[in-house]
Amino acid sequence: MKLWKSPVFYFGIVLAMAVVALLVAPFVVDWNSYRADLENYGRKLTGRDVKIEGEIAARLFPWPRLTVDDIQVANPPGLSEAEFARAERIVVRMTLGGLFQGNIDVESIDIERPVVAFERLASGDGNWHLKPAADLARSELLDRETLDRISLKNGVGKVADRRRGEAHQL
Repeated sequence: MKLWKSPVFYFGIVLAMAVVALLVAPFVVDWNSYRADLENYGRKLTGRDVKIEGEIAARLFPWPRLTVDDIQVANPPGLSEAEFARAERIVVRMTLGGLFQGNIDVESIDIERPVVAFERLASGDGNWHLKPAADLARSELLDRETLDRISLKNGVGKVADRRRGEAHQL
């Protein structure tokens, strides 16, 4: 059998083209064009306004990674801090096998320079209760996500308690 008639030869060509496409795609795709989609997903996930001010980058192969710079999550109106959380950079590392299976298996989330402002109101309610959108909570998407590790680097925690009239920074 001649080489050009072999199905293995054509399968090898298709496989090589797929690998090249996965390697080149992150450099060709403008990930910043997905800013609105990521902000909307963040809004659905937290129930708060999410804003991405910095660059967005992604890599698919061989180890999928999403990097987002300068991200903010708003506080509900009426609190002393406008933002519940802010981070200079968030790097999410996932498994390629999980993505192929339709799951989001997150190996780690590295958060650089986070600032989180926890506040308890006089009523006793806290701003740390995040409420995903009803359609997202009903979907199976959150059931297909796993998370192994979160690391914080050079972070600041602000804690305010209106019941006691105290405010502290860690």
